[in-house]
Amino acid sequence: MPARPRLRPGRGPCATSRRVEDNHLRGIGDEALGTLFQPFSQVTRGFTRDHQGAGLGLAITRRLVDLMGGNMAVESEPGLGTAFSFSLTFKTADSAPAAPEPAELRQAPAHPVRILLAEDDEVTIFATRTLLARAGYEVIVARTGHEAVSLLRDQDFGLVLMDVQMPGMDGVEATRIIRSDPALGAKRDIPIIALTAFAMDGEKKAFMAAGMDAYVSKPVGMKELTRAIDTALSGQASRSESQQP
Repeated sequence: MPARPRLRPGRGPCATSRRVEDNHLRGIGDEALGTLFQPFSQVTRGFTRDHQGAGLGLAITRRLVDLMGGNMAVESEPGLGTAFSFSLTFKTADSAPAAPEPAELRQAPAHPVRILLAEDDEVTIFATRTLLARAGYEVIVARTGHEAVSLLRDQDFGLVLMDVQMPGMDGVEATRIIRSDPALGAKRDIPIIALTAFAMDGEKKAFMAAGMDAYVSKPVGMKELTRAIDTALSGQASRSESQQP
């Protein structure tokens, strides 16, 4: 995936292009190319899947390229593979920008707990774990629904962030198992927040019906995520106090 900058004489703009080719997959048919850059669009459907992704990457990439005044294209043929390319033109800076001031350290979380992050997308894992670590949370990762249920049986957590789409067992099924497994004891009531790229009302109702306490839409933002965590943990603390004699 080499970048190919094309410098122009003097202090004029600098153009660069990049092409990514994948010849290991089956390619994309014409019927899917028309929706390929739409948010949450995927070639395959359903919560359970055999590959990663939420259907946001290409939409975000094209939007960023558009905002920078660039162009993006896709070529694909079933049985041969797919190639994506884009080109951008930048102005030449007169001098290096000043280094940003270090951000202020965040205060300790209101409810410091161990969080189980059930997520199979490595980019989302990295981003979410980094955000939560900066906020003072300890994060343990499960990459499938089966692994999430197993970790919850063996270890203690204060909250679960559950991706809806995962291979093998999706997040909805994993939540149903957690809520109904008597062997988990009090862990069956652990707060579970869905991480979802699905935003339709009917799908949200399905998440709540399965036993999830709340949902946060992808891409995950720090303020929205910490607000959902604080709300879920505060609600659990209130329920526990009301159940005490």
